[in-house]
Amino acid sequence: GNWSQSPADLRRLLDANGLSAPSAHIDPKDLAPDRLPALLDAAAVMGHKSVLVAWTAPEQRKTSDDWKRLGAQLSEAGRTASNVGITTGYHNHDFEFVRFGDRTALEILIAESDPRVVDIELDCFWAFKAGQDPLAMLKQHGDRITMLHLKDSSGAPAHQQRDIGAGVIAWKPLLEAAVKQRVTNVFVERDDPED
Repeated sequence: GNWSQSPADLRRLLDANGLSAPSAHIDPKDLAPDRLPALLDAAAVMGHKSVLVAWTAPEQRKTSDDWKRLGAQLSEAGRTASNVGITTGYHNHDFEFVRFGDRTALEILIAESDPRVVDIELDCFWAFKAGQDPLAMLKQHGDRITMLHLKDSSGAPAHQQRDIGAGVIAWKPLLEAAVKQRVTNVFVERDDPED
């Protein structure tokens, strides 16, 4: 969100503080044809190179067809966005690893979206919490993963979020692999900081 400020005002704040915003999380509704032009205009002002769906409501992710539809929606919007140098993408949580037959929701989304215009932002904590190996995922889908979200985990069974290095995820091999793949941005974050 823009915190009730215009993209131009936010961009001035970023520039004044030597910061950039290479990507942004968006609502899937913003990919609709009637809303996409405004999204892309704002993204261009902000300097975003990617706009990523960061959440799908439970009623929008009940079936494999729901994930196929989202892949098609991301692809269609991505083809339009690519005309102005922006990609669309998706940021995972743990629910994308629910299986529909022999594939997870994320695997369906990856298969059903256009690799030329749809990127994946792998949230390593949420993948790890879902029982996945982020390093293996990066190696398997290295042609699609362009961004990483890093926050650590206390480990099973609680999987409480921790600051990087205060948990059990092995970061060194993951980051070494990331720089050899397509990863261009790494974001250190924490959803529930104590401070």
